[in-house]
Amino acid sequence: MYNTKLNNKNTIRFGAVAQQLGYKLNNNFFDEHSGEWKSFLNSKGDAQYYQAYAQWKHRMTENLTFVSGLHGSYFALNGSYSIEPRVAATYTSGKNTYSLATGLHSKPEHLSTYMYQSKKQGQADTYPNKDLGLLKAYHAVAGYERQLPWNMRFKTEVYYQYLYNIPVEKDSTGGFSIINALDIYSLFNTQQLVSEGTGQNYGIDFSLERSFSNSYYVLATASLYKSTYTDYPGDEYNTTFNRGYQVNILGGKEFSIGRSGRKILGLNGKVLYSGGMRESPIDINSSIQSGETVYVPKQYFTRRVPAYFRTDLGVYYKIKNKRVTHSIQLEVQNITNRQNFYYSYFDREAASVKTVNQLGIFPNLSYRIDF
Repeated sequence: MYNTKLNNKNTIRFGAVAQQLGYKLNNNFFDEHSGEWKSFLNSKGDAQYYQAYAQWKHRMTENLTFVSGLHGSYFALNGSYSIEPRVAATYTSGKNTYSLATGLHSKPEHLSTYMYQSKKQGQADTYPNKDLGLLKAYHAVAGYERQLPWNMRFKTEVYYQYLYNIPVEKDSTGGFSIINALDIYSLFNTQQLVSEGTGQNYGIDFSLERSFSNSYYVLATASLYKSTYTDYPGDEYNTTFNRGYQVNILGGKEFSIGRSGRKILGLNGKVLYSGGMRESPIDINSSIQSGETVYVPKQYFTRRVPAYFRTDLGVYYKIKNKRVTHSIQLEVQNITNRQNFYYSYFDREAASVKTVNQLGIFPNLSYRIDF
């Protein structure tokens, strides 16, 4: 990266990033339906991802700053590339800051998506997804920030994202989009993916923050949003992540023990609450006939699961010496032992849909020495 200040108003920056991505992918599993072992990942190699950028920062006035730039990406595995202009402006007036930014962005998919293998009886293994292009998006964000008394800060942002060049299954009835993939198993039983899908994310975020001072801190955030996607035929559905809302509150405080001030007892807490994720309803009759999970066609991610709630607590004891600091910390996740919804599946033996919940309390005890 090269950065230079031309004068009091203008700064330019140029840079490049080169990444060498090595991979060794292997996955075998036993398919109970067919009664045989199968593999859909078995490859080894490397790929390169190159990025270059140029940026110009211009301070128009004492309060107004303008930034423009150009970013380029090249994915050597399949030769896909992207050229992305970006622009942003910030205006400060007293304790108020206003911002506006827009531009194009892109990224490659996980390497396992490109190296996913399609195995058909009597045919050689193929890599149907190897030529997928970069995932691309147009972003627009407007923000407002204000400094408040008691060392606090309020911030809000309104955003819109239009996603395009998104891999979707080349099937008029499949409804699959890589947007909803949670891991490599999400690709199992999918046909070839093509970069013809789209998506939209838009909403508003709020945050109220008090930085650590006077031995305590507080951070509260809230989001209202919507997330949708289109499949190969162009039909629009909720994404699995379309929770609708999310609230996070965390804070902590330290207490000095003894006159020396070298011994500290600290407490931390966090509360998370959000709308439930989306899942596709399972067609029980079709699943019974086929012996595996079959979703109701054209009703993808229409079912909202129960809301998510979790409370975490932590306590730590710290001893400060001249050359070393000792800390012992205990963290407990999900202190209320709430069994949050995880996923639903079709149980072939019971011929019914069953639900799996996440596990309850997660304790973690750690000891740390800082020199």
